[in-house]
Formats: sequence, structure tokens, C-alpha cells
Amino acid sequence: TEEDFENVDMDGFSIKLNMGKGFQNKGFKAFGTLGFFKDTLTTKFDSSYKESVSGLEFGGGIGYNFEVVSVDYGLTLRTSSGYEKDEIWGSDNDVTTATGYLSLTANF
Repeated sequence: TEEDFENVDMDGFSIKLNMGKGFQNKGFKAFGTLGFFKDTLTTKFDSSYKESVSGLEFGGGIGYNFEVVSVDYGLTLRTSSGYEKDEIWGSDNDVTTATGYLSLTANF
């Protein structure tokens, strides 16, 4: 959700593939990330107006595997050309999109 502009809603998804070492063993792990994202922007004053931005994302992370859970911290960077061409934000914006995340995962 975009909080700076109260008349704009943003929904989306991201699919990531993590590749690295240490996924199957107890202990530390490190990985690189390759993914795809899609965000959809709508305005509250005109619900028929929708604009989508999609592209690739790259990143990496570190983590630790315990017996039944794992904790990971990662960072991804998205290709930003779609946001720069966005009609809502304006075509003159220089956008860099980065996402950090902390996850707790059950292992089975």
C-alpha cells in the first residue's frame, strides 16, 4: 500500500528463486535470488484506471537453519524502468526499488 498518496492503492506479487549453499544442512547458508514481480496501481477517484509495472528482480541473502525452522535476511533490487515511465508518478522520476526482508520458515 502506498502511504504517501492516500488516493493510490498498490497491489502486487513477487516470485523468487533462491540459489546457494547450505539449504539442506543445519547451520549458515548464503544465496543469490532471481525473481519476477508485478505491481498494479489503481486510483480511488477512478477505479477503472489501472496501471501495471512488472519486471525482474535480483538479490541475495544469508540465513541460518535450525532443526525445524530457518531464519533468513535478504535484499532484492528491481528493474525500475517501468516505474520511471509510470503516468501516476510522472515520466521524469529516477526510481531505484530495493526491498529488504526477514523471514522465518518451517522446514519439513
